[in-house]
Amino acid sequence: MGGVSGLEAARELRSRGDKVRIIFLTSLPQYALEGYEVQAYSFLLKPVLYATLADKLKGIFRLMDEETGKVLKLKNSRGITLIPVKSIIYAESQKHNVILVHENGRDIFQLAMKDLEEQVGGGFFRCHKGYIVNLCMVSQIGPEFLIMGNGDRVPVSRHRRADFIRYFRAYMGDRLCG
Repeated sequence: MGGVSGLEAARELRSRGDKVRIIFLTSLPQYALEGYEVQAYSFLLKPVLYATLADKLKGIFRLMDEETGKVLKLKNSRGITLIPVKSIIYAESQKHNVILVHENGRDIFQLAMKDLEEQVGGGFFRCHKGYIVNLCMVSQIGPEFLIMGNGDRVPVSRHRRADFIRYFRAYMGDRLCG
């Protein structure tokens, strides 16, 4: 690195206010303690196994998703659309398509609801066979429907209503949306 140590480079990044995640790869474990002053994410001793490095990188990506919010990359007739998960209000299944209603409008994707459920992760609930809702976007719970933040009404099936209420209470109990 042109005569600059990794630790010196990390100090320079931190002095500029850079929040980049740092993983030190070293054959000298004694430098690990000094790395704490630059808030290193991890230290790996050489030789590094691919699986170990991959696990650390996945951990960094998880942290980034939590901090900045996960973004879905979905393909439709217009190309690839990037949609922040936090901006999704709800999804509706129609035939072999999913209509994704989000803060910037609506988009249609050829996607299975089950696949969408896996991609959005926690904070969403399938309240009806054809609907998945973002729990942070629910503004009112009616007897047979939900009113979402954009004013749309989404049905809640009789069979899923009790589970929805239980899940909603548990999810919202210790969270503030926004």
